Amino acid sequence: MKHFSLLLTSLTVLAVCMFTSCNRSENAIRPKVVAGLQKELKQRFPDADAMLIERGVSQTAALWTADDGSEDEFCAFVRENYCGNGSERVALFESLSRILENCYQSADMLTVDLLKPTQLTNAGEPQLPDWIMSAYSPLAHFSDDMFANKLAFVTILNFPHFSLDEKNTMGRKWSRQQWAMARLGDVFTTRVPASVNAALAQANADAENYIADYNIYMGNLRTEDGRILWPEDKVLLSHWNLRDELKALYADKEAGNEKQEMIYQVMQRIVRQDIPAKAVNGADYVWKPYSTQDTPENFKRYERILAIAHALFEEDKFCPAAPTGIQRNFEGGVEITAAELDSLFRALVGSDQVQQVVTCVRTIYGTTDSRRAPRSTKTN
Repeated sequence: MKHFSLLLTSLTVLAVCMFTSCNRSENAIRPKVVAGLQKELKQRFPDADAMLIERGVSQTAALWTADDGSEDEFCAFVRENYCGNGSERVALFESLSRILENCYQSADMLTVDLLKPTQLTNAGEPQLPDWIMSAYSPLAHFSDDMFANKLAFVTILNFPHFSLDEKNTMGRKWSRQQWAMARLGDVFTTRVPASVNAALAQANADAENYIADYNIYMGNLRTEDGRILWPEDKVLLSHWNLRDELKALYADKEAGNEKQEMIYQVMQRIVRQDIPAKAVNGADYVWKPYSTQDTPENFKRYERILAIAHALFEEDKFCPAAPTGIQRNFEGGVEITAAELDSLFRALVGSDQVQQVVTCVRTIYGTTDSRRAPRSTKTN
């Protein structure tokens, strides 16, 4: 029992640390008030899970600011909205699940419909309003709205968040319903302002639109001796179509290698950003990937990557539990740590099966270019 109490205290401290807002000066609830409410709720609901009470109150207090109400209003909110009864908690869970599912489903449907003109080739030529609305995020203000109407606080109080490490350990003993309730605790873990969400959505949309309209007219490519390798109407999107064309050309025993070499050169020019600007969507621009020198793109591709990075840096300020975009993507998105993924990739590329494939490819196609030599998987 002594060890359990120590564990409970440690988890509570961890919860407070994870959910402390970056703007600590705005936090309106003193620790002694939090402790008093935790004690009060545990006495009021002796059959409720003490750990959930402590985490719920702590996490709610950590995200509560002066704009949300005074300490007295916070206390009244907690007393009125905590569901210590099992059946009431289940009913609350089902209600919140239905509401959030409808909100996210409607937003997803709207987003998909708005993106059709800029993402699909059979949706007609996109007009200016289509490009503008492709950057619109229906959920940009959702978090702000849910904190303003207190639905976010109701969720946090009754269904607190668990970290990835906690899910990996404690979750082994959870039921399906406990897992579902823990998932509900993942919805409101930060208070990122709507303006920051909108800026990130704009940066992502700009990048998506840039890629969605990045076509290489293969029929306009010429070898150094002036030959045409592809049909005149062959147009490939970078990089998915170029990648798929590369793979398909392994079946072409006669011209496959030469075409692959040219695609490789085009991709090199894209990566280096010295590809002629006129070659992108250049229906009338004829060029030689190996030698043509013309006004380049001048790093437009990397400008968009930097714009996303800068938007994520702004988001970092409001995410103390996961202060980098990489961490949020791995641990919050795909729910695997970067270290685990690195280990998986190293195990894959260093496996006997991959080495057998390398040997097979070398035997069939040979290694005529040092650029294709497999890199060592050894680490220092």
